[in-house]
Amino acid sequence: MPIPAVRGALTDSSIRIHALYRVRLVGGREFDVRDNRTAPPIGANEIGRLAGPSQLVDDSFLPGPDGAAANQKLKTAITALIEASLPPTLKRMGLVDEP
Repeated sequence: MPIPAVRGALTDSSIRIHALYRVRLVGGREFDVRDNRTAPPIGANEIGRLAGPSQLVDDSFLPGPDGAAANQKLKTAITALIEASLPPTLKRMGLVDEP
């Protein structure tokens, strides 16, 4: 079922996609959580936005009759958000040296 775009004077007139995820580092002997991080926002942190990677998009990213899983443009954009935010997340955890 498509998700309708709600727009009006009292609502945000933009569409934003989010790739919210968490990385947990679990110890192999005790299975204890050694570190636990969420992905950081990409770019400027705006008020009223979910904390994490996101980007503004147009109506072509909205799910069509076949649903979000069939929208290749949406999949590509979400993948790009994860690819951009995963290295800094892993760096904050001390797992990689690259930025």
